[in-house]
Amino acid sequence: MNMFKLLNKWLRLLHRWLTPPFIPLLMTANIMHGTALGDVAQNIVAPLTVILSITGGYLWLVPYLSKWQRGRQAVASQSHSPHVAHNGSAVILSVLIMTLQADARRKKCLPLEQHALELTKS
Repeated sequence: MNMFKLLNKWLRLLHRWLTPPFIPLLMTANIMHGTALGDVAQNIVAPLTVILSITGGYLWLVPYLSKWQRGRQAVASQSHSPHVAHNGSAVILSVLIMTLQADARRKKCLPLEQHALELTKS
């Protein structure tokens, strides 16, 4: 399991387990504001707010991070095997490049008149 999945799993669990007690504590801190119980609740709610904000922000970013990671993996796999296309535009681009390379090699070998003749045929 890579680090991304491990971090995702533990932060999701932490967020899931801290949210249910946070809600009544927050309500208690707001309702009992100024009393001893309200002060204790406020002292517990303050760090929970920070923790839940960080884990919630991370969980909000997870889809974007996953998409970014998949894009990096696709680029890495294409750089290792340049002839394998992963989508339609890459196929079109690779065929176009091969055609232009073949045409350039052919033009170096043929006289100018034959090039003009080939252009009128196609």
